[in-house]
Amino acid sequence: INKINEGQIYWVDVFERIAAITPSSVQIVSLQIDQAGGLTIIGKAKTREDVLVFGKRLENSSDFSDIQTPLENLIRSDDVNFKFIGKIILDNFKVKSSPKAAEAS
Repeated sequence: INKINEGQIYWVDVFERIAAITPSSVQIVSLQIDQAGGLTIIGKAKTREDVLVFGKRLENSSDFSDIQTPLENLIRSDDVNFKFIGKIILDNFKVKSSPKAAEAS
C-alpha cells in the first residue's frame, strides 16, 4: 500500500502551480494533461507580452520541461490566442516529495 501511495500525484498541487505562474491578464481556456505528464495549455492573453511572460515562467519553472511556444502565439500583438505544449515533472508532485505529504507527517 505504501508503494502505491508513494506513486500518487497531488494534482491539486499541479493546478495550483500553474495558477501561481499564470499572469492575471492571461485566461486559460483548456488544460490537457495525459498520464505521462504531457501538458497542453490553450488560452487567451491581452497582449503578446503577456504570452511571452507566461511562456518564460513555464520555461523557468522547475516543475515543467520541454515547453514549446508555437510561432502562432506571437503573430498578434493584442487579444492573443496561445498554446503551450510541454511536460509536467511528475516526480515533483508525488506524495513523497509534495509539500502536502510533509504536512501530513
